[in-house]
Amino acid sequence: MASRIIEKIYGNKTRIRVCGILIEQNKLLMVNHSGLNSENIFWSVPGGGVNENEGIKEALVREFREEVNLEVKIGPLMHIKEAKIGALHAIEFYFEVYAENQKPRLGQDPEHNILTEIAWKSIEEYRQIKHSQRISIFEGFNSFNDFTSNISFLNLLDGANFQNNR
Repeated sequence: MASRIIEKIYGNKTRIRVCGILIEQNKLLMVNHSGLNSENIFWSVPGGGVNENEGIKEALVREFREEVNLEVKIGPLMHIKEAKIGALHAIEFYFEVYAENQKPRLGQDPEHNILTEIAWKSIEEYRQIKHSQRISIFEGFNSFNDFTSNISFLNLLDGANFQNNR
């Protein structure tokens, strides 16, 4: 259950969120959040809500700057997930991202400073985190690189033109 403050701001409405999958040496960059569950521990990848009049890739670049002080290039769309935690409801778009020769530093969430730490996690370290304290999109994969190399129809959609050209 999310904290009352988080529920008041984000609850009872559907948000569009963007998230970035940054992998280096088969380790995933993760951010720990407080206030999202009763345990005050929730490991996810950097990301957040899309602001009004902001594109989703623009939002993801901004979120990486804010949360982990990195400049990233956006890669392919890897996953779409509906997330529900208590009164919180979001549609999340996960993109692969790239950051060359940079070292992440913990930033902050401008709305509420709920970020507590960042860490590079191997798939084994990820699996040691309780299910209630981590994102679940990597279940069933032997490594994070396996996840990103999994060919998906989502890669075909990136940049597709769906307009009716009659």
